[in-house]
Formats: sequence, C-alpha cells, structure tokens
Amino acid sequence: MKPQHWCGSTSNNGLKRPPVLAFQPQRRPGRQAGFTLIEVLVVTIILGIALSLAVANLIPDEREKVRIEAERVLVLLEQVRDESAMSGKAIALDVRENKMQFFERDQKSVDTKWLPLETLNGTVISARPFANGTTGDLYLGALSPNSARRVDTSALATFQPAGVAAPFELKIQSAASAQHVQTIRVDALGNLALSAASKNITP
Repeated sequence: MKPQHWCGSTSNNGLKRPPVLAFQPQRRPGRQAGFTLIEVLVVTIILGIALSLAVANLIPDEREKVRIEAERVLVLLEQVRDESAMSGKAIALDVRENKMQFFERDQKSVDTKWLPLETLNGTVISARPFANGTTGDLYLGALSPNSARRVDTSALATFQPAGVAAPFELKIQSAASAQHVQTIRVDALGNLALSAASKNITP
C-alpha cells in the first residue's frame, strides 16, 4: 500500500476545510498463468472416462468376439453356397481341430471322392481356423429349436447346386465361456440364418 498523505482544500470564504485522509489502493499483480488443483483433477477425470470408453470399444468382449466371428463365417458359407450353385459342383464342409476345411467333389472320379478346396474366388480358404478365441462345432441332421445333438460326425455338410444334402448347424462359441454361442443354421434349400443361443450342447 502506498504511503498515506493528508490533503486539504480552501473554501470560498478563505477558511480551510479540515484535512481529508486520501489514499490510493495498491493494485494487485496480474494472475499468474497455471491451473488450480481442482481444474487438474476435473481434466484428469474426464480423460479417464474418455480413455475407458475408447478401450471398451477397441477391445471387444467375449460376446462381441463370437458375434464377429459368426458373421464372418456366415458370409463365407454364403459364398460357398453361391459358388456351388453357379458352378454346378458339390462343395463340402468339415470341422476338425477347430478348423473349417472345404472340399469339392472330384468330377473325374467314378466314386465319391473329395478334394481339398484351396481357393474360392481368389481367396485362400483351405483349413481356415476359427478366430478371436472362438471354437466351432458342426451338427448334421434335421433342425429343430429344441434339438442340439450331433447326429453324424463322420459325414460332411454338403452344399449342392440346388440346396444342401442335409440340413446342418454350425455353432460358434467363445473358448473362454460357453455361455456366448452363435448358431448358423442351414436348411435343405440352402438358406442360412444366424441366431444367438445360450443352451448347452449335448454331444
């Protein structure tokens, strides 16, 4: 604070007025650049929430992994079905050791002989494993909502130019949790449908 001083004034009649105490308040220095502790905490909390949401979206959970893999397999089976219809050849599917293997019937052989199908429309599909930590099981036979028994494990699920040799199901589930299951159902006409299920399968 600046030093105080007295100042007076003279009236019109020549008498001096009593002195008046006058002072000038000292100006405060400008606010220094920086953040308070509360501001830093608020920003930290906001960044933490945003980071947790980003990680949750980038790293899918087990249910999401199963859904993504099931949709990929569904698209692949649709391509195989369409290829069989357009080429007039039978294409078979086998699932062993958690891998999908496709075969095509040998047209030169008199007996029913299957040869490995290496490529489909320029894409390598031989021995395609199930991805994202998922497993797959193939079930052949009549399809019904309540039946989930494996009818025949030695036969192949076969796509014919006009449909399939026998309806089948391909169940895809998480290797970490059997609760998350996606089922691809293929009827006799070759129509594919994907549905979620949580029932245990009795082999």
